[in-house]
Amino acid sequence: MPDIETTPITSWQFFLACKRALGMGVMNKIYAGVKARKCPHCKEPITEDRTRQLNRWSADPRYTASSQPNPLDRLLDLEDRLMDLGKEEIARGAVDLQARVVGCVLRELSPTSDKKTIAEELLDNIPALAAYTEAAREDSGQPLAVIREKAQVLIREIEEDLAMIEQQRGKE
Repeated sequence: MPDIETTPITSWQFFLACKRALGMGVMNKIYAGVKARKCPHCKEPITEDRTRQLNRWSADPRYTASSQPNPLDRLLDLEDRLMDLGKEEIARGAVDLQARVVGCVLRELSPTSDKKTIAEELLDNIPALAAYTEAAREDSGQPLAVIREKAQVLIREIEEDLAMIEQQRGKE
């Protein structure tokens, strides 16, 4: 199996890098399965060693027939299905949660305007600004996650403005 010396770019490389960085003990604790039965002697739930499964998840599928979709593959499948159903905000929320873990925020690469004129696009900011302002007030009682989401909607609206302005000024 090739050694990973770069940033993982596939899900199996991610799991291989995690195994190497954290060790199998930590990985087993994170992904330990608890069986429905209890130990007959101490009555504690029986935990399952996931070493074999973790090895499957981190195997290069080009070189083994025993690789299996790992949790990251399954999350990507969920997000693809949500996108196919038009549930972009749910898929975006999952990715945004992951981005925040590493100190990043999710941004659309190339926002596109949904209005016909700059005036309409600018007016479209008002509801987003009002929702953000309402959520951000001290007495609103809104959780930080809601305030953050409202801020992202407002930022997206402003980026749509800018995209339209850039498109129109590029024609000047």
